[in-house]
Amino acid sequence: MAGKPVNATPSREARWAPWRVAGARARWWRWLVARTRLFTTALAVTALALFGGLAVLVQLGLTMAFDLAVTHAIQAVSFPFIAVLMAGVSILGFQPFALLLVLATVLLLWQVRLRLEAALALAGGGGGMIAEGLKLVLLRPRPSAEQVRVAAELVGHSFPSGHVLMYVGFFGFLGYLAYVRLRPSWLRSLALGLCGGLVGLVGVSRVYLGQHWPTDVLASYLLGIAYLILLVRVYLWRARACLTARAGR
Repeated sequence: MAGKPVNATPSREARWAPWRVAGARARWWRWLVARTRLFTTALAVTALALFGGLAVLVQLGLTMAFDLAVTHAIQAVSFPFIAVLMAGVSILGFQPFALLLVLATVLLLWQVRLRLEAALALAGGGGGMIAEGLKLVLLRPRPSAEQVRVAAELVGHSFPSGHVLMYVGFFGFLGYLAYVRLRPSWLRSLALGLCGGLVGLVGVSRVYLGQHWPTDVLASYLLGIAYLILLVRVYLWRARACLTARAGR
């Protein structure tokens, strides 16, 4: 007995199924983007509030016991080459090394036609200037040789740390660029490891070398987080605007 002919024309439900899936994915993506914006905004506001609260505590002199205890604990750590490692991590934040590093990176990004990335990398590298302005307002003295072990005496004030703010803004933004623009590979892993390692170690190095108090670097990490979020938000906004403008041509 001959079977019934098979209808080769897909049903209405089958035709619309891919569109429903695409719509669901689009709604999920919009939901994720909205929640990410909300989270990063809340994180930035919280970081700024904590920075302000810590600045008040420092000005009132309520953090000195904590600063001394943590500094002594960090400087008590002893293993081969730690002093060389700490000095090597910090040296990139001193002039002229910091200026040369930032300018070379900006020129490289500009040369490969990443103009927006170059501008924001320059802004990230300028984060230390924010710290310098705040130092002139808060006027906290640096650690002295009578209090802790100081590798080298520096002029200027201590709160917040320009090194930490510059590293979070500059290397943090470069790490973000490596994550979003490079495909998963050993090169991306290396870039993320280097940037993350420098950001994470610079605060410890500043305390180990006796050139900043722990609350100086903690405050700079808080301020740096808010600054890095601002850089990333500007990057996404401008990149989206450029894509929209190109699509409209």
